[in-house]
Amino acid sequence: MLSFELSERVKIARLLTDAGFSIRNESAANIERFEQRVSDDKWDLIFLDARSSLASVAQAVELARVHAADTPIFSMIESDQENQAQLLDLGIVDLFTPDGMPRIAGSITRTLSADED
Repeated sequence: MLSFELSERVKIARLLTDAGFSIRNESAANIERFEQRVSDDKWDLIFLDARSSLASVAQAVELARVHAADTPIFSMIESDQENQAQLLDLGIVDLFTPDGMPRIAGSITRTLSADED
């Protein structure tokens, strides 16, 4: 996870663990740390904070594709964010607003189930 506040990471972790996922709640404060973590570990999924610039999100997605090509990427956005189509074009599977966080577990379950089929 890149750039999330602790309270947001905790909320995401609770939603996923309540849904039965075993997670590693890691945060990378900068792109170099993110690259190191995503290349060192086999992650089942990646969350990015897409509320930052499109260029920084694109860089994080590219690093994830280099080091973890098959790992689905999900992102947090603002409700009124205008670059949602561009984010999906980068290969992000789903976008969540703070209000839409409860649907995280269902979206991830569908994505991982589709990958298995």
